[in-house]
Amino acid sequence: MGCGRGYHYHEKKEKLGIGPGTLSMILTIFLFALLLYIGCPAISFNFMGSALILEIFIILIGFVFTATFIDSVKYLVTVILIVVSIVIDIIMFVMGSAIFQDGKLYNQLGNGDASSIEEVEFDDMISQIDTSQIPIVDYETAYILATQKLGEDVTLGSRCQVGEGACMEVAGEEMYVFPLEHSGFFKWMRFKNTTGFITVSASNASQTKLHGGYSLKYMQKAWFGDNLDRHLRFNGCLTDGLTERTFELMDDLTPMIVTTTYRNEAGWSAPEPTGVAICDPQTGKVTKYSIDEVPDWVDVVYPDKFISNQINNWGKYSHGWYNPAKEDIFQKTSGILTVFDHGDCYYFTGLTSQGADRSVGGFVMVNTRTKKVKHAKLSGITEDAARSDAYALWSDYGYEPTNPMPINVNGVPTYAFAFKSPESRLIVAYGMMNVSDNNIKARGETLKEAAKAYAKKLATSGNTYAASDEAYVKKLEGRIFRISNYVEGGDTYYTFLIEGHDEIFVATNQISEEIPLSEAGDNVSISYIDDGNGTFSVDEFDNTAYQISKSENQVHRDELDDQYDTPTDNLVEVDPESQESWWESLSDEEKAKIMNGEAE
Repeated sequence: MGCGRGYHYHEKKEKLGIGPGTLSMILTIFLFALLLYIGCPAISFNFMGSALILEIFIILIGFVFTATFIDSVKYLVTVILIVVSIVIDIIMFVMGSAIFQDGKLYNQLGNGDASSIEEVEFDDMISQIDTSQIPIVDYETAYILATQKLGEDVTLGSRCQVGEGACMEVAGEEMYVFPLEHSGFFKWMRFKNTTGFITVSASNASQTKLHGGYSLKYMQKAWFGDNLDRHLRFNGCLTDGLTERTFELMDDLTPMIVTTTYRNEAGWSAPEPTGVAICDPQTGKVTKYSIDEVPDWVDVVYPDKFISNQINNWGKYSHGWYNPAKEDIFQKTSGILTVFDHGDCYYFTGLTSQGADRSVGGFVMVNTRTKKVKHAKLSGITEDAARSDAYALWSDYGYEPTNPMPINVNGVPTYAFAFKSPESRLIVAYGMMNVSDNNIKARGETLKEAAKAYAKKLATSGNTYAASDEAYVKKLEGRIFRISNYVEGGDTYYTFLIEGHDEIFVATNQISEEIPLSEAGDNVSISYIDDGNGTFSVDEFDNTAYQISKSENQVHRDELDDQYDTPTDNLVEVDPESQESWWESLSDEEKAKIMNGEAE
């Protein structure tokens, strides 16, 4: 009887569907669901990681489903599923390889057409901006300042930590924004929400502000259902690739979290954004936008890692996948910077040939919202090489330069640096370096001082400003009110005032031999550069108060210069010793008359 009752009990279990096979399937599904909940992958075969998880799940389900069959059938089904999964994986790898996709990979940077990449001059790539607005504060400095600001509030600092920030433009001002994240599981359990974020000006390290009064719930450091990725998955993003989660501010300082959605265009390669998913961290509302619908306040749609790969593919596959001679191959330099120009956000990086360590052959700027590309061909040094050379500017103090920021100084491509104290890691000085000639560099305790010193270096080096905008190049005629000179770095500088004008003009004797001879009261005609920062560098100088008398040989030489396109074709030799002897034989009164144009 006992054995009989046991038999009927097991038979009843099978009829109720709770036998070993069913339990195994339930357990498999549960483990798979738990994996999805913890890892939050996309439920799609379009992504390698997600596809592998799905394939493993299908194989396990197939194995469990055939558990009641004879072993030969069970193992045959399992083997078939494994083989099919491997074949699918191979197909996806091959579909995405450069052998078959070199054309797509080459054209991807140009939104499908590499010929749409715009060739420009450097002056048309980066606009000139006021020195005081140069975003010279780097991420490390901004993060330290944000951490110090949080530490000023002991209570808040004990429950929160500074999260991952980003540089952005808010209401016309460039700044770093750092969200306050939960400092641990138990802090999240107790408080559930964090109270705000910290902003740090990208151009003025002293402008750091804590913004409180918010209730941020759905964050990257939150747990369970409050975790950002998990919340996005269960609110419309179940099958999307998710990347570049950025805590951004609307112009009214309303916080939002912007996440780029994407899919792979060729097998498991060539990822391309499809839009953004914007989550309100306070209410949890998730809104998805296509590429063409992204709100204006969003700065970044295309992640820098996507653009970096696309730039390298553009430089690698211009002659197809098979290019044994490596003809015309180039690659981006090691870094990629985020810069703003007229309200638009760009990635900026140099281009260098394979094997080149220090030199660049050009630069590219890629719009982070539209992926519109500007390419400027320019010889110079890489960002890494410039940073290495910049150490010499403040070597006597041991300051360390940050990564360089590309700027436009009246058309001259320039790297701007901030220098940090190795102890505090805070900015203590500044410097500038010419992109094309790393010997032209200057330093200053403030950015304005560095800009003025750099302008002087440009003037004394014979480097002509390449400004194409006439608004920056001005001419002036007037009478010298006061003039003086000083020596700095082995160079002699002349500063002078023009009657009726407040500007202080700076020139060197390399501009004109007449400058050292000029004095107050002389009428002059000058051409100068106004960089908008209080520096007025003279690049042409003509003292009209006098004319140096010319010998007959010099007059004849000038006539020949006017007659021939190449003046050096026919020159009359002048004996410098006889001319010097003649000048020395004159009295001081006679020399003065000649200089003032009074000699007959």
